Amino acid sequence: MKPPKEYLKNLKHHTITKQMLSDCLFSINNRALNSRDNEYKYTHYIPDPYGNANKYRKKKQEYYGMKKVLLSVLEPSHIQKGEVLQRKRTYDYEEGYEDILKSGNYVNNSGFYDPDRKEHVEFVVQMIPETVYYLTYTLSNRTFRVPLEESEIKQYPDLEVVDVGRITPVYGDITADMLSVQFVEKILLLIKNRNYTLIFENNTEQETEVKDELAAEPVSVE
Repeated sequence: MKPPKEYLKNLKHHTITKQMLSDCLFSINNRALNSRDNEYKYTHYIPDPYGNANKYRKKKQEYYGMKKVLLSVLEPSHIQKGEVLQRKRTYDYEEGYEDILKSGNYVNNSGFYDPDRKEHVEFVVQMIPETVYYLTYTLSNRTFRVPLEESEIKQYPDLEVVDVGRITPVYGDITADMLSVQFVEKILLLIKNRNYTLIFENNTEQETEVKDELAAEPVSVE
């Protein structure tokens, strides 16, 4: 998506509006999710003689690092608690495989030739519930999340923990209208150089007294 003229004008004046920041976060987060999804496909389902999984992993980490920089100018709104279902494979050479197979407590069972073991391997797939926590940011009509360890919750004593129950998986949509990475990088440069002014609703301005040190290194977050 070509940046609107208003965004280009704001960029020239080192101004970041609420909608600009929201659109930048949406663009980068969506690309990160798409890279994560492709990494998973090449890791689990698609032959990968050219190392595509590793390429997508690096892009995922790069985008999530950019997301962290963008979020560093905001305060989280709350902590989200939820339950996700994690896929777990148990192979026929692992302890517990026969018990799972007999119990029928799995969603799929299949097999393949394992070139490393040089033999045919059977496996079962289970969906295991896991409690997860996210540091949650609300901006315009969008919500952005960063994984949070349960042990880290005490670092945010003023934030409410909201239990949302089962969390539906979110996938990247590369066809969505997104700002270019090049434009987002220019916004990131303003933030990293502490050379910007945030303008949110009601013409409220926030000068660049922000937690910029949190944006120093990219991290792999989802």
